[in-house]
Amino acid sequence: MAETGSEQATGTPKGQRLWMGTLVALGAGLVLLVTTILPAEYGIDPTGIGGALGLTALTEPPGRTLE
Repeated sequence: MAETGSEQATGTPKGQRLWMGTLVALGAGLVLLVTTILPAEYGIDPTGIGGALGLTALTEPPGRTLE
């Protein structure tokens, strides 16, 4: 198998690609945290997307039920 410019002889990515992948994963995780997890779990909605998706309703206590 021929060695490409982005891989070393062991088949592992070079440092720059590894850092770029790490930064992309951290960015995606941060976006998910702010847009979905915080509104759904804690009622914190800094972007307003949680309200538009109905996620902030998940933090409200259940209404009174008739038994």
